[in-house]
Amino acid sequence: METVMGILIPFFGTSLGAAMVFFLKKNISTSLQKILTGFAAGVMVAASFWSLLQPALESSEHMGMLSFLPAAIGFLIGVGFLLLLDEVTPHMHFNNQDEGPRTGLKRTTKLILAVTLHNIPEGMAVGVVYAGLRAGNAGITGAGALALALGIAIQNFPEGAIVSMPLRAEGMSKGKTFLFGVLSGVVEPIAAAVTILAASAVVPAMPYLLAFAAGAMMYVVVEELIPEMSEGEHSNWGTIAFSLGFVLMMILDQPGRWNGPMTICYFTATGNSLYVAGRIGGRLLSIPQLMRQEMIRIEDEAVGIVCPVYNVEFPMMVREFIAERTFIPTISSWCLRMGKESGRPLHMQSWRRRKPD
Repeated sequence: METVMGILIPFFGTSLGAAMVFFLKKNISTSLQKILTGFAAGVMVAASFWSLLQPALESSEHMGMLSFLPAAIGFLIGVGFLLLLDEVTPHMHFNNQDEGPRTGLKRTTKLILAVTLHNIPEGMAVGVVYAGLRAGNAGITGAGALALALGIAIQNFPEGAIVSMPLRAEGMSKGKTFLFGVLSGVVEPIAAAVTILAASAVVPAMPYLLAFAAGAMMYVVVEELIPEMSEGEHSNWGTIAFSLGFVLMMILDQPGRWNGPMTICYFTATGNSLYVAGRIGGRLLSIPQLMRQEMIRIEDEAVGIVCPVYNVEFPMMVREFIAERTFIPTISSWCLRMGKESGRPLHMQSWRRRKPD
């Protein structure tokens, strides 16, 4: 149910935006359109980094010096995928510029196709994050996934209005305009559902899929939204709105990463440790990364460690990390992942160790 609601939230944002056709005039002023476009671009850029690229990089830390590869490869493939769609789909931007193959489609149809192209990567982004949450190995919390869905919904609100108002200005009735605005957003839950199904089949590819969605979103921002908000007069309004959208999405994403005055050090040789650490909440620190930084003092109101247990022993790196670091207070909690036999589901055990007197 949580996943279903999550992938529908952005669709509701588009629908509410499309409903503005009943309250606004026949057209949106140039300055307001730049503000709405800039705000949407800011949200998408922040979501691409905080909600997609950062988890992709973190979940690949066990690859050491090559940990950037999944994110880099996925990002570039995502850009290429949207570039391909942009080339084969006839559509029109709001500056009346045609792109894609020449066809006899009406101007209104091309406008709807343009917004549909925007919504595909947004739906994929929400879908892959909820797929990561369900899979349990992408370092994503329920709060983080919800924050992304809400952020996309917020930026879909002005996008729904932007697509509906030009259709109304073309002479279409309010009811029909609202319907087409809503239909332009239907592709989002569809793209999200397809992404969840695909990600469930290839769980190890989660970092690639997260970065793929980020690349697709960034293509839309750089290719279409930024030029539309920057050209002509009143471009400063678009820049200010971009900044506000970016900051809002950044703030929304933080509850998924910080739940109190606690530091959790997690072992990243397996994505499940990162997932468990994310579910606990607090400031998350990667043990391999801390070892490279030679950080010797870990201090917070509470300090915990999340790691797997192999044959009733901690991994060698975790043992070295504990022996060479100072924890203030002394480690107050452990969360150990264990398996009774190979192939059996993992069982979690946790206990607390009191601070010595």
